[in-house]
Amino acid sequence: MNPYLDINALLPILVEWLGVIAVTLILTLSPAFKRRPLIFKYPLREGIVATVLFVVLVGGLALAFSYPQFRLTVLQGAAQIHLPWRWVASGMSLRLLPAGSNQYTQDDLIRQLTISGLSLAPFAVVLLVRQQPLLSTGLGRQTLRPAITLGIALGFLSIFLRGKIYSLINAIGPAQVNYLVAMAAVGFVEEVIFRGFIQLRLTAWLGQRWGWVLTAIAFALYHIPSRLLVEHVSLSLLGFSLIMPLLFGLLQGWIMQKTGNIAGLAIYHAIHNWLAILP
Repeated sequence: MNPYLDINALLPILVEWLGVIAVTLILTLSPAFKRRPLIFKYPLREGIVATVLFVVLVGGLALAFSYPQFRLTVLQGAAQIHLPWRWVASGMSLRLLPAGSNQYTQDDLIRQLTISGLSLAPFAVVLLVRQQPLLSTGLGRQTLRPAITLGIALGFLSIFLRGKIYSLINAIGPAQVNYLVAMAAVGFVEEVIFRGFIQLRLTAWLGQRWGWVLTAIAFALYHIPSRLLVEHVSLSLLGFSLIMPLLFGLLQGWIMQKTGNIAGLAIYHAIHNWLAILP
């Protein structure tokens, strides 16, 4: 059986997403989500910058996961500017954990935080160099509070629809706490990069529909290095393994269109991922 088309595993997630769509439709009727449209002066330039940074991101991940000797050489050199290279180098090596694992250690947490930080770094540098505000990454104050409220609501809804309430009460240990912190970093970084930075710029360049769809495709493609080099997915199954990230990217991009803020998306993203480690 194709593990990426196992209906027993996919059904709870699909039910969760239907609930997320329904709740989002209801809560975003609030006038609190009304906002001024974000306008870029040079949308073509912004689209090109976003595309180039995406290529750099995926290429960097592929390189990091493929050539450990290259990573160590580069990061040892970075130690000259007082970076703890052994700590950083350990973060460039990932291992695949089964769902429900109780083995997620602090070392695993450090690895994930390192990957997340290095992934975000080029986007942060570009923002600083170009002197663009956080608003251009979907972190505006205008809809921050309702977006956070929506994210918390979607998180609790996910816990309920995935049948994890008992686990939440009785099965929280160090591994689950470590994984929650890691997924909070993943959720924030990926939402800033994709729904905040990339989607807003592709939308300004190509319009709402194409900006949304192409960002979701980019989000799916972003998982290729980890699928091939960490999880060792075969080429015959690679396309199937990207279906769920594509659908999740479409869902998150749609919510971004409704809210205009990535804060709630980051919260929901973190909890959605975190549920995988709960028994």
